[in-house]
Amino acid sequence: MFYLRWDATVFQAEQLMLSATSVILVWRRRSVLSFQASPEATGFAALFLMWNLVRRSLQPTGDILGTFSPVLVGLALAILASGFRGLGQYIKSLLCLFLSCFPVGILLRLPDVSLLDARFAHVILWYFGFDVVRDGTIVLLPKGGIHIFAGCSSIALILVLLKLIVAFYFLFQLTLAQTMKMIGLAIVTAFTVNAFRLCLLAILVAHQDWNNFEYFHSGNGVNLITTMVIVGFGIVNYQQLKANQQFL
Repeated sequence: MFYLRWDATVFQAEQLMLSATSVILVWRRRSVLSFQASPEATGFAALFLMWNLVRRSLQPTGDILGTFSPVLVGLALAILASGFRGLGQYIKSLLCLFLSCFPVGILLRLPDVSLLDARFAHVILWYFGFDVVRDGTIVLLPKGGIHIFAGCSSIALILVLLKLIVAFYFLFQLTLAQTMKMIGLAIVTAFTVNAFRLCLLAILVAHQDWNNFEYFHSGNGVNLITTMVIVGFGIVNYQQLKANQQFL
């Protein structure tokens, strides 16, 4: 039996979309932005950018400053352009940058939805005719099974999609009804996709197909599935909104 975790996946598509949203928000307001930075603000921002460049060359990975480097650089550029008093003009863009680099792994256990994932996967396998039993978060087939932990639950994908909803909220000025509809779609999508992924992992364990198991458990298969979900979620919601709202 294998213990499933999904703790450290890098969602590049999510980061790209949120970073693009940050740039679009600034571009939209380019005609009304105030560019009046004081010498002190300019000096501070320039020194920070140089320090960050040196720090990244000496310690490229592995520290918290590196994780939040996008939002820190964005903050420095905002100060360089408009000074400390003008930071309020960039709040939405900076929030998008913060969300793009915020590690969802630290929130995976709040809440823990592993039991719901196990129940959903069990029902799917049973519906398709597999001889499957469930004991809590353990899903067992005759020749093997999986134990689902918080790190491999749907919550990671839900959090990623909720980040994208924030981007949609800023871009399209969503109503409360539209926002709630997107949140519901995100939760259903994440639970469904992850449940089928868990079913696939259980089947691969039962067939002792370790190469494909690792691919879809912690390899590039995880990133592939996640990227497809993020892009698909974005396209579907964009198509629904663009008819009556202007994107740029």
